[in-house]
Amino acid sequence: MTLPVAAEQVSVTAAPRVTGVVRVDLRTETVEDNVTASLTRTDVAVERREVDRMLAPGEELPRIRTVDGVTIVPVLEERLVVETRSFLKAELLITTTTLSEDVATPVTLRRQTVEVTRTSAPDQAQRGPISSQPGEN
Repeated sequence: MTLPVAAEQVSVTAAPRVTGVVRVDLRTETVEDNVTASLTRTDVAVERREVDRMLAPGEELPRIRTVDGVTIVPVLEERLVVETRSFLKAELLITTTTLSEDVATPVTLRRQTVEVTRTSAPDQAQRGPISSQPGEN
C-alpha cells in the first residue's frame, strides 16, 4: 500500500518599491582672477667703434674679450700694402642689460558645486550643498 505524502513549495518574488529619491544638481561658476608672474628680459646694444689701426708685424691678432661687462669683438681686414698686413678695422661693443618686471594677466577659473537632494518619505527632504573643492563638504 502506498501512502501519499504532502509537500509544500515556496515561491519568493520581489516587487520594486520606491523608498526615496535622490536628485543631483551640478552648477559651474566662473571667477575672474589675476595671475602674477615675473618676466626677465635681456636687451643687447651693439655699437660699432672705428679703429683703423695697422697691426705691427708679428703682433698677435686681437681676440674677443670682455671688459667691464662689455664684450669686444674685433673686426679685421687685410689690405694690400706691398705686403699683406692686418688692420684692426673696427670693434663691436656689445652691452648686455637684464630687466625684470612683474606682470598681471586676467584669467577665468571655473568651480563646480553639487547639490544633492534626498527624499526618504513623500514629505521629507534633506538638502545640503556638496562642493567639489577639496576639504569642503
